[in-house]
Amino acid sequence: MGYSISLIQGAKADLANTNIVIKANIVANTCRVSPDSINQFVDLGVWATKNFKQKESTEPVKFTLNLTDCSVTTTGVKVTFNGEIDGQDNTLFKLTENDSAKNIAIAILDKNKDKLLPGQSSILYPVGTNNNLALDFYAQYTATGQIVTGGSANGEVLFALEYL
Repeated sequence: MGYSISLIQGAKADLANTNIVIKANIVANTCRVSPDSINQFVDLGVWATKNFKQKESTEPVKFTLNLTDCSVTTTGVKVTFNGEIDGQDNTLFKLTENDSAKNIAIAILDKNKDKLLPGQSSILYPVGTNNNLALDFYAQYTATGQIVTGGSANGEVLFALEYL
């Protein structure tokens, strides 16, 4: 939410001739993102490259985005995850440039463990009666090629909230 008030006064204005311009941006239906959900770190664990020969993805790791103080008119929230898309699979998020692991990327899953595509909205998460909301998601590594090579495998994903 952003509010701004601009007071504009001419260089030689009398008090009776002062102009006041008020500008505001009022946004309804919002929640606060809890501090524990800002800049959150999700540890996907340590995996041997041989794990990707037997199955395409690692076990999903749960993470939660906590929202508080939701407006009483907010009925639900959808989340969109954005980040760099993997060059081999556009349904996944690319690892950061400095990482040495190859043929692997990161998938984000909703609370039902269905894959969320980069840039597309999630399912609707309804707001509870206490005006707080815990949005459960999962992340996992997914192989993007025949041979996964070891090394660091980090990624960065941003989220945007759509209030309904």
